[in-house]
Amino acid sequence: MPSLLGQVELAEVLDLTTVQQLREDLAAAIAEHNIIHIDASKVERAGTPAIQVVLAAGRDLSADNRKVVITKASDVFRAAFRDLGLDQQFSEWSEE
Repeated sequence: MPSLLGQVELAEVLDLTTVQQLREDLAAAIAEHNIIHIDASKVERAGTPAIQVVLAAGRDLSADNRKVVITKASDVFRAAFRDLGLDQQFSEWSEE
């Protein structure tokens, strides 16, 4: 049975070279927790594939009546969502 709260700290660079590790980290957290806090405070560069992985994780959790919370998002991470037209999704998941 999943425990209540897990945390995933995002890397400074979220691009094609790091997206597989991001997917694995989020999948492991999803398997073990009901609520995942994603600490995005260190993100200095975020590409579309990484944002897609975060979106997929959030939707997987939501489908199971679980939750993702984006914490301490850097301006770059926030802008990556905005640039993709995902302001509303960011707002729904952000604790800020």
